[in-house]
Amino acid sequence: VPEVPEVPEVPEVPEVPEVPEVPEVPEVPEVPEVPEVPEVPEVPEVPEVPEVPEVPEVPEVPEVPDARTLAKLKAEARRLEYERVRREETRILLGLSQRVRFANGSSEISQRLAQVLNRMFDPLYLYSEVPVSISVATNESISVAVNNTLSRNRAGAILAYLSDRGLDRRRFTVSVDSGAGLPFGKHRVRVAPEDVIE
Repeated sequence: VPEVPEVPEVPEVPEVPEVPEVPEVPEVPEVPEVPEVPEVPEVPEVPEVPEVPEVPEVPEVPEVPDARTLAKLKAEARRLEYERVRREETRILLGLSQRVRFANGSSEISQRLAQVLNRMFDPLYLYSEVPVSISVATNESISVAVNNTLSRNRAGAILAYLSDRGLDRRRFTVSVDSGAGLPFGKHRVRVAPEDVIE
């Protein structure tokens, strides 16, 4: 019989520590009942806002000009008014021109023609800085050369008469025409400022 081995000594089991006592859980207070939320009243419909009319653009206020600019503006206004009045008053010369009549084939200034030229003198003298045109067309001969010579002599007679009364000859320009477009036996005279004569 084999020998039974010696059983080793069992080690001592350590003492289990005492479990601490679990503290008592406090009682959870009862949750109060949530009051019922009152019903939200219906929001009334917002009326449509009328369209705001467009505000008109405020015109820009012009700058007040200084004294020098104001003086220039006034001077320009006076000049324009002078030009307007001058044009109106010198247009009378075109009407008077239709009354300028020479005897057939003559360049003599008759007494009646002198009266018409005297009436022309006043506006021509008043606006003494204005250049003046004397235009004569004659169709009293079958010869163009004779008509041109007669026109030239008549224009020269008008110029001499007006300059003898005191108007500066250098203001005047003379144009002559054979008068081919006029009826036979007729002549035409125009005395007026250069920018008015047609």
